[in-house]
Amino acid sequence: MVEMTRLLANDFMANVDAIDTLGNTPLHYACQIENSHMALLITEILLRGKPKLHEAANKQGKKPQDLAKSNQVVRKIEAYKVQYNILHSETKMK
Repeated sequence: MVEMTRLLANDFMANVDAIDTLGNTPLHYACQIENSHMALLITEILLRGKPKLHEAANKQGKKPQDLAKSNQVVRKIEAYKVQYNILHSETKMK
């Protein structure tokens, strides 16, 4: 599953911020994976391609981290949020 995600996101340029009829993105589903190691790896792949993906709320107003089954995944998303904000603020200053 992890390798397939990597292939789709990187090699085939799949739309990793696609939204289904419930408003969920692939990151919403990755966060719900019971196996925390697999969820963490897939979350990293998805966020690497679209670091702002963590902001997407579904039709119930839930963001991916709200659905996370693992604290590790929540911490990874929080780290990407901080990293994105730092990079974004540096770009604005230039």
